[in-house]
Amino acid sequence: SSITIDPHDSTGNTVYATISVISETGEAEPTIYRSTNGGAVWNSVMSNLPNAPVNAVAIDPQSANTVYAATDVGVYYTTEITACAQLLANCWSPFGTGLPEAPVVALSAAPAGVTPPMLAAGTYGRGIWQTSLWTADTSLSAASANPGSLDFPSQIFGTTSAASVVTLTNTGSIALTFTSPIAFTGDASDFGATGNCIGQLVPTGGTCTLDVTFTPQATGQRTAQMIVFANIYGGQLSVDLNGTGLPGGNFTPSPSSLSFGQVEVGSTSSPLQVTVTNSATAAIPISAETVTQPFVLTANSCGTTSLGADSSCQVQVAFAPTQPGAATGMLTFTDGDGTQTVQLAGTGAAAPTDVLNPTSIAFPSTASGQISAAQPVTITNNGDLPLQVNSISASANFQQSSGCISGVAAHSNCTISVQFAPTQTGALTGTLTLVDALGSKTVSLSGTGLQPAALTVSPPSVSFAQQQPGVAGSPQTLTVTNSGGAAMANIGFQITGPGAADYSVGATNCGALLNSGGQCTVQVVFAPLATGLLTAALAVSSSTPGVTAASVPLNGSGQLATGFQANPSQLPFFTVIPVGELSSAQSVTITNSSQYSISAVSVTAAGPFSLTQNTCSGTLGAGAGCTTGVIFAPSSSGSAAGTLTVSSTDVATPATVALSGTGFAFSVQPSGSTSQTVTSGQQADYALVITPAGAPGTFSLQCGTLPANALCIFNPTTQTLSAGVQGNVLVEIYTGSSGLSAQIKPFTARRVWPLACVLILVPLALWRRRGIVFVLLPTIVLSAGLSSCTSAIGGSSGGGGGQDGAGATPSGTYSIPVSISSSGMTQSITLTMIVD
Repeated sequence: SSITIDPHDSTGNTVYATISVISETGEAEPTIYRSTNGGAVWNSVMSNLPNAPVNAVAIDPQSANTVYAATDVGVYYTTEITACAQLLANCWSPFGTGLPEAPVVALSAAPAGVTPPMLAAGTYGRGIWQTSLWTADTSLSAASANPGSLDFPSQIFGTTSAASVVTLTNTGSIALTFTSPIAFTGDASDFGATGNCIGQLVPTGGTCTLDVTFTPQATGQRTAQMIVFANIYGGQLSVDLNGTGLPGGNFTPSPSSLSFGQVEVGSTSSPLQVTVTNSATAAIPISAETVTQPFVLTANSCGTTSLGADSSCQVQVAFAPTQPGAATGMLTFTDGDGTQTVQLAGTGAAAPTDVLNPTSIAFPSTASGQISAAQPVTITNNGDLPLQVNSISASANFQQSSGCISGVAAHSNCTISVQFAPTQTGALTGTLTLVDALGSKTVSLSGTGLQPAALTVSPPSVSFAQQQPGVAGSPQTLTVTNSGGAAMANIGFQITGPGAADYSVGATNCGALLNSGGQCTVQVVFAPLATGLLTAALAVSSSTPGVTAASVPLNGSGQLATGFQANPSQLPFFTVIPVGELSSAQSVTITNSSQYSISAVSVTAAGPFSLTQNTCSGTLGAGAGCTTGVIFAPSSSGSAAGTLTVSSTDVATPATVALSGTGFAFSVQPSGSTSQTVTSGQQADYALVITPAGAPGTFSLQCGTLPANALCIFNPTTQTLSAGVQGNVLVEIYTGSSGLSAQIKPFTARRVWPLACVLILVPLALWRRRGIVFVLLPTIVLSAGLSSCTSAIGGSSGGGGGQDGAGATPSGTYSIPVSISSSGMTQSITLTMIVD
């Protein structure tokens, strides 16, 4: 009925198996087994469990030795499961109180660390119940009683025996308290107990004792149970008590009890005898001998006067049951020595029966040379006595098998399996014959022999639409046809192959029999557990011998609705990128957010964007991630948009990342002529128009190579322009001495450096007579300083020109390149200056 693996055993080798069975023979059959080697060897741990089906077990999460069993008569538990392998061990006890009288069919223990630590029990028809686990309540202790049962020596009626000691031991982890007076059940007035336990606090490992005595209130066997209440699970300990009450010593009946066993209802058993002995030296008066029904006195030599000294008499008692079931009674002697009793017991037994069901069987038509499915014939014995079976036989074209020849026990049944095994075609009849102690009974048999059956399935293969993993798709229907001449039985379906777990057999109307030419249908459901192509095969078979099974290929693909997660979901490139240039790479992380592996991962980028260092390809496991770099390469100015797409044949909806960036460009156009004619000492002025496109820009300008004694000045020196807004820049090129004097005026802060440069350089020149070192040094410093000083005047200047304050710019035509730069982009325009 269940298999449970002990979670405490990391190897998985400790396993429990339960059996849902109840013995009908009086000897309990094992209902719970335990294996510590993975099932190679099983040992019964039933011990003292009641004779009832066991439906499930649960292992306490705190203790591997504490096991709970769900039975048809409640929940039982043990804290020493290993001891339960001993046949007579008293290791199982009822667990908790309050369950309804219904079979417990399932148990579940809260895992370790879960609060509250409870045990849940599911019942048949009475709901779900719960209670604390054995290990959960730290306010409960544990205790044992030693001995667990007491057998007192026989004791004379009305007298008290010597005390027998029962030791109660605290086996728990907290103090033990006995909370109520001691109680007795059964023959409660025959026993008593005193001691130091009640009201005492027994520490862990400590003990207390009870003195138990036996004072029989009647003769014969006396039994009771002593109940001690304490703060333990179940709330009580019990000790079985047994003793025998003896007569007063002079008038003694023997034996003290009679057992008649089973006697058929309506009949009278053979009598059993009781002998009464007077061991006194004087006669003892006898006033009466009585017996309770359904027992009767069949002979009495004792009479109702007296029994002489040192003599005996006999009484015979018989059992005459009037109804089935156990019966008890008492033979009572009332005499001068008191009241003496003899216990009587017997069981009324109903006569055996041999009811056959059914009394006739019409078998389905079966192909000649084959054997039909077995049909049962049940022999039912409703009596209390076993039925003796002498023989069972079947006529030609039929066969039978059973174990009923050994007889049928009381209140039980036995099944005969009958099969139709035709050796020819056409209508055939026969008989099943049962001969038992009650006579002979028959069952009529009939069937028709046919030609063999044949099996075909349509369509021959099935392809399913792509389906979300973990979700069942629409079922596909297949038609099964019996294309042979005989009926076939028990059409069965089995799915095999690498993708067997992804398919299941759904609704079918294929019953126990499919006649010749008949059809039935079966549905196959595709519920993929993975992505990608998943294949299997549906095997269609019949239990009819000789029918060849059909195999139908199944094909389907698991496809996720979504499965990718991209981070970030939007990727803007904030840095303006010049047209034709590449941005730095930005990273995108792609994660498989599904529970399934995704194959053939593909990442693409659209628009002026491209991928770099892409690790997202091949298969991406469940929960796994990968990265790719994205580069912006604008081909035009202005805002640009694109999309990064993550896709697979395994995912219906790809993941996307919005890409954006801004391309930057600008134009430089002359405003007026790009050629000027001047005389050395004059300046040439040129106007340029700068227009940024796509984004604002801050522009810097610089002249290239200048003619001798020329200086290049920009006004303004830099310029910041919004996209599409034109900006004007004046380029001034000074020639000869007039150029320098023009730049020195006015003497502003930004022109301090040129003057400082001259003041530094002149003293250095005075050292030229000190030697060649001092001649070269001023020259080097002068050259560097003059260059710096020249550059500092009002803007940028190109190399190759220069101004010493007195030189003239030579006549000629000069091409002067001007570079305009912004955001990493540079454009040039060439100006022409003619010096006459």
